[in-house]
Amino acid sequence: MGRPVITRISAEQEQATVVVRWREVFESLDERVFRVYRRSGPDAPWARVAEVTLPPGNGGSWRDPAPLTVGTAQYGMTQVTTTCGEGRLCTSTAPGAQCSLATVARREQ
Repeated sequence: MGRPVITRISAEQEQATVVVRWREVFESLDERVFRVYRRSGPDAPWARVAEVTLPPGNGGSWRDPAPLTVGTAQYGMTQVTTTCGEGRLCTSTAPGAQCSLATVARREQ
């Protein structure tokens, strides 16, 4: 069985935090572990900011408690499994790519 592919990542500023949401191509029947990565722009390095464990399903969300202090931030996801370890951080935005990243712009409060 192939590994679930994370897709349709979105990020939206809600008050002082950013809510990151994602879906998977395949619905999981097992508990899933995801790692959330963030960078401050397309040329900045990625930093792991969270590890989220979720029950079976087809998506999830995570609230970034760090206030968005820069102009934009990008979020990417990986999945961790006991058999294969951590998947590759896939951030391709090319047409037809089965992965994505999310960009959110800072809004004034």
